[in-house]
Amino acid sequence: MKNKTINCRSINNVKSNSRYKFKRYFFVIGIIINSFLVQKIVAAENGVPYFQVRSESVRQVRRMVGNAKQIYHTNKDTFYGLFTMTPGYGESFDSNAIENSLWGSFLQTRNGKKVLPISGSAVANRNKYDLLADYLFLPPDYQSQLSFSPSIKNFFVDFAFYFGLDEWYPGAWLKVWTPFQNTRWSLNPKEEVLDKGIRGQPAGYFDDTSEGTVRGNLLDNALDFFDGGVPTLSSQVIVKPLSSARIKNGTKTKNGLADIRVAAGLNIINDEDKHLGAGFLVAAPAGSKPRGDYIFGPIIGNGAHWEIGAAITSHMFLWNSSESKEHVGLYFDANITHLLETMQTRCFDLFNKPMSRYMLASKMVPPPALVTIGLQPSLLTDDKLWVNSTPASGQDAEQSTYQFGRIYSPIANLTATRVMVSAAVQIDAVLMFNYTKENLTFDTGYNLWVRSCGDIQFDCNCLSQLLLESWALKGDAHMYAWGASDASGGAAVIDQPVALAATQSTATAFSGAAMQQGNTNNAQLRNIGIDNPQYAMINNPDNTNPPADSDQLVYQKGLAADTVSNPNMNQTRSSQPSSFIRRSDINLYPTTKSLSHTLFVHLHYVWDHEDSMQGSFGVGGEIEFANNNNSAIKKADINKTLTLTKTIQSNLKAPESCAYTSISQWQLWIKGGINF
Repeated sequence: MKNKTINCRSINNVKSNSRYKFKRYFFVIGIIINSFLVQKIVAAENGVPYFQVRSESVRQVRRMVGNAKQIYHTNKDTFYGLFTMTPGYGESFDSNAIENSLWGSFLQTRNGKKVLPISGSAVANRNKYDLLADYLFLPPDYQSQLSFSPSIKNFFVDFAFYFGLDEWYPGAWLKVWTPFQNTRWSLNPKEEVLDKGIRGQPAGYFDDTSEGTVRGNLLDNALDFFDGGVPTLSSQVIVKPLSSARIKNGTKTKNGLADIRVAAGLNIINDEDKHLGAGFLVAAPAGSKPRGDYIFGPIIGNGAHWEIGAAITSHMFLWNSSESKEHVGLYFDANITHLLETMQTRCFDLFNKPMSRYMLASKMVPPPALVTIGLQPSLLTDDKLWVNSTPASGQDAEQSTYQFGRIYSPIANLTATRVMVSAAVQIDAVLMFNYTKENLTFDTGYNLWVRSCGDIQFDCNCLSQLLLESWALKGDAHMYAWGASDASGGAAVIDQPVALAATQSTATAFSGAAMQQGNTNNAQLRNIGIDNPQYAMINNPDNTNPPADSDQLVYQKGLAADTVSNPNMNQTRSSQPSSFIRRSDINLYPTTKSLSHTLFVHLHYVWDHEDSMQGSFGVGGEIEFANNNNSAIKKADINKTLTLTKTIQSNLKAPESCAYTSISQWQLWIKGGINF
């Protein structure tokens, strides 16, 4: 073998070129990271429909600490490797940031604490941003406030393999890692009932019972509704319990592997005092998918995305003493990936209607369809609904094209839909300072995690209920009326309950459309504020002629018909045409992005053995600070609505907005390894 001669000038040139490569490398990484830090922060004034967290597999710190003496060898010409196992525990803090992400600016500060207030339509001087208790099957005089103390606790065991492939190619390497995780999510809701309420809901508001829905048949409290409770209504009315965006009292737990990640690459520079390597990175989903069933539900992994990207690894000794067997080094690793599109189920609000997931929808059907849902024939008076634009008159009346189909559902059940989600980039970057003295190493440093705004769109293969059925916002409309006591149709129509077609597209989660109009002459009972109001009439189904002037539907059983000289007293209204919720009304935004800053420390010891096996053990921890600065909009600005063009609606896509979500947390771990 010939001896190679290297002069001092050559060595200096190599060092100079290496420094240049490192400077250029760090400059490029800085540009990439900075581009995501300066993204425009969009206010999450309405809260986010999905709370995004960091996958436990996206924690490069745990793969780096303690490994300074054990990988990236320069004098190997055979296979070598390292297996590590890192069990640990972590817990979130700063629950206020999680609250703000979920509820936005609708949290109100009362008596020094943040609460989500709920009040009925009859509560005096109610705040205009209180959730309307009537939608939750509670009394109109009910009043309470919800408080939350959300937390996330994680037990994890991180498994990582490093293989040096120098026997095949000098400087080549392969990494495989995955964590097993037990995650426990608790929203910890507490409801302080300020007034339990004694009033029931009036006749016709929910069902066809002439005495209305008494207090005992309504729910006891708001948490009953949020956990899927339903009231006791007429046997002819079906109430679907809340099945999406639920608020659960207690802890929700999941167990399983997070993503499985594989990186393969090559050290471009591989000297004793420095190295620079790069490779490909692939992540296979092994965790859980969002299902939309809970507003704060546990997730393991990255949301079931495949990821592709690059892995970068490097170090440089700042000082090295072979005599004392100690050195000081600076290490930098970064994993940069693109999250490929995956299908998830999420629950959303409607456009310009924050918190509308907790409003109530009524199903509308053409009158003949009522006979197909198992109702008793003797009660099928619904085909008697006619409408007219003139009060107290049957002339020019026409049959209603739709009626209430006797089914209620929370909006959340209808807006929970399959969507396709992706994210342009995710960065997990670690800058680590290492001090090694013989077999003992000390690591400390900084970790940056960035996940860009998610791109979200409807899954075109999913036929939601809103595409197959006709649903409308109920608001505070009355869904039933009765034939006038002096109607000309006789027993077939007098005092008979009839399902209306009343819809309220202008209702919000905080008030119904009738509440916004006032209550002169019982206007709310007569369905003021509904969409396209027409005066409701009743007609004998055997009669092919228009109804008589006295054949009116009145808001309460036993009332007489209005007269032309004295209208707008008892006669109620129905919508013609009704206004339905369409899939294009679903607001898929704001989507989410993440940014966090983590500080960590770790102490590790490596045992030397004469044979090829070496053991190591260490302890460490970190504290992560999440950026949840979403600068909520003032409540005075919430009513400023977005102008949606026909183009946007036809594309079924919302104006894009993005909000930060992540958790601040601490973690402690122990790390053991075998070097072979």
